[in-house]
Amino acid sequence: MWKINLEIKHYLTNEERELIMNLSPAYLKWGEDVRQEGRQ
Repeated sequence: MWKINLEIKHYLTNEERELIMNLSPAYLKWGEDVRQEGRQ
């Protein structure tokens, strides 16, 4: 998965990269929240 992400990043503009970097922590937190709910 990371390999695919790294390959895709080569085609992105700096603005797009920045947007993805800003969104990644929020996405990771959302994924963790969903997993927590699933365990309860």
